[in-house]
Amino acid sequence: LATWLILVAWLAVPPAGMMGIIEWFNFAFNLSLGYSQIVLVSSVVLIIFFWLNLRGIQLAGQIQTFMLFAALFGCALTGIIYLLSPQWSLENFKPVLQSAMGGGGASGSGGLYGVIIGVALLITPFFGFETVPQLVEEGTFPIKDMHKAIWGSCLTCGCLYTFYFLCLAGMAPWSVLTEGGSFPAFVSIKMIDGVLHSRLYNIFFGITGVLFTIGTCILGFWVSGVRMLYALGRQNFLPKVFAKTNKYGQPIVPNVLILGVSLVALIVMNATTYLEEFFCLMSFCCASAYAITSAASIRAAIVHPNWERPYKIPGGMPMRVLAFVVASVTAWLCTLGQPGWTQWFLYMGLGAVLWLWMVFVKWPKEAVWMETPEGVKEY
Repeated sequence: LATWLILVAWLAVPPAGMMGIIEWFNFAFNLSLGYSQIVLVSSVVLIIFFWLNLRGIQLAGQIQTFMLFAALFGCALTGIIYLLSPQWSLENFKPVLQSAMGGGGASGSGGLYGVIIGVALLITPFFGFETVPQLVEEGTFPIKDMHKAIWGSCLTCGCLYTFYFLCLAGMAPWSVLTEGGSFPAFVSIKMIDGVLHSRLYNIFFGITGVLFTIGTCILGFWVSGVRMLYALGRQNFLPKVFAKTNKYGQPIVPNVLILGVSLVALIVMNATTYLEEFFCLMSFCCASAYAITSAASIRAAIVHPNWERPYKIPGGMPMRVLAFVVASVTAWLCTLGQPGWTQWFLYMGLGAVLWLWMVFVKWPKEAVWMETPEGVKEY
């Protein structure tokens, strides 16, 4: 269940990300595309991503690495430009806590309701570190140093997010940045355009801050999702067909499934609320998966205290319990105002069908197997 929940968070990225990319093209070049046209173009580009992922992880990895560092450079440079702008002021942060939710509307006087939900949704920018184990075995990075990659990803993201949004928030009051609590897209691009008045830099920032940022996420989560589904098929948690690969060593059915889920998500997405659905859906699923994993960690520590553990949790059992409480509360807060239930139920329905087929058809004849500290075991 935890695996299927984290997968829905990963698989929500390709369709929502493609919508964001095509809408940026629509915004930047005044294409005047309608929703159906945006869906069509997004579908075509997703098919290109599908082809790319079937060709081999090396090509996808090289493209993703380039986009990642270009995105880091573009966002950092733009943040510095904000900070050095005469428009930037600490006065723009006042009042510090404002929300359009809870009846706040354009005045932003909604109190703590929206702020609390916003804090819960902050889990979304940090999720993705759990993809490290999916990819580390295919690279040259030592598995024993995997925790360094996880810490590095969280700290790097945290520092960049804090810096960039500190710079952006100081550019104008809340009412201006949110355009009266309506929260239009591409506020960052509008702000940088107001500072530099440069069409060329506007396009540069759109490419690095939107196209490359979202593009690297789509590739990363697509590749990780494929590996997770492949592992589930290999260990008999899913039908064996999920473990079949092509001549490039790339799993076939997992790639087809991710493309199919993405295309269906594009069709059922709401044109005006897809971003809220995207964030809320990912936040809820991530927090739920983390809560289940934390509960499993607590149980494993109690039932198997003598297991060898290569990674030690600072704080031991109290930290496990704290993680469970934080994840559970976060999951609950993410349900408040959750607009993405349609997509969630469609995806969980697909998981339920696969699970029932395994329970009644596959598992009575073939057990699943897992690597444990006591060796490979069948269940």
